[in-house]
Amino acid sequence: FVEYAKKNPEKVAYGTAGVGLVSHLAMEYIAKQEGIQWTLVPYPGMAPTLTALLGGHITAASGDQTFAPHIKEGTLRLLATHGENRMKNFPDVPTFIDLGYDFRGDNMFIVAAPKGTPPSIVKKLDETFHKAMEDPEFIQAMAKMGFEITYRNSTNTKKYLEEAYARFGILIKDLKIP
Repeated sequence: FVEYAKKNPEKVAYGTAGVGLVSHLAMEYIAKQEGIQWTLVPYPGMAPTLTALLGGHITAASGDQTFAPHIKEGTLRLLATHGENRMKNFPDVPTFIDLGYDFRGDNMFIVAAPKGTPPSIVKKLDETFHKAMEDPEFIQAMAKMGFEITYRNSTNTKKYLEEAYARFGILIKDLKIP
């Protein structure tokens, strides 16, 4: 795919569910590393992106689990993932890191508390959410939706977000995303 895009400047149009999302940044990171000129087509969500891809209106798409049923059916081909680890549902598909790109961008769900929340309350929330995420019903529900579960306490989440902000900040500035 990368070789095709390099040999065919501006012929590849890719879709995402919007500008500035991890899916968009992942594609632009590859373009920057490889000297590719391709066109972003932002859609107002994953469903329209999937429809455009299946309809042949775009060459590729970067997104989320919305594509999984079509990948399993064989109507779409998953080339790579941009998470830190390979997906359990698609263990043979490489990550960007596996392919030699220094890019990782996991989708995250975060619970936040107001600044100044007492440490004892933050600790209690950390413990409670961690316990809830170990519940077999929760694990099964997340697996059905294709979500990988990684628990980070408040300290580790803050560290992860600071690192991500620094990584993505450079790319966002380069792309001139407001």
